[in-house]
Amino acid sequence: LTAPRDSAGNGRSERMNRTLRDKAVTLLVSSGLDQVMWPWALRTAAHLHNVTGRSAFTEMTPHEDVFGVKPDVSKLVSFGSPCFVKDDAADQWGPKAKKGQIVGYCRDSEAYAVKLDD
Repeated sequence: LTAPRDSAGNGRSERMNRTLRDKAVTLLVSSGLDQVMWPWALRTAAHLHNVTGRSAFTEMTPHEDVFGVKPDVSKLVSFGSPCFVKDDAADQWGPKAKKGQIVGYCRDSEAYAVKLDD
């Protein structure tokens, strides 16, 4: 627990905020996506930290510490990776998919969050 409105007393949480912000900026710059996608980049940075970051004290990821099982990292993909999303409402003679970029992970399923190209 930390005191509200006291950044000097919140050193640990402030450091984590900076770490996540730096990771999010790196994700945005490396993907070439606009800065308006910063909430998705920050959320992805937090997800990546939780499933890949290790504690120096326990040698466990935060995910492992909370849930007691190793996280599945086999479905991790690069932020901003190009992808195609099936378009169920597509015209019979038109394209059957829309192009987009992966911008994160869904919380309740194994699906990816996708930003569709205009």
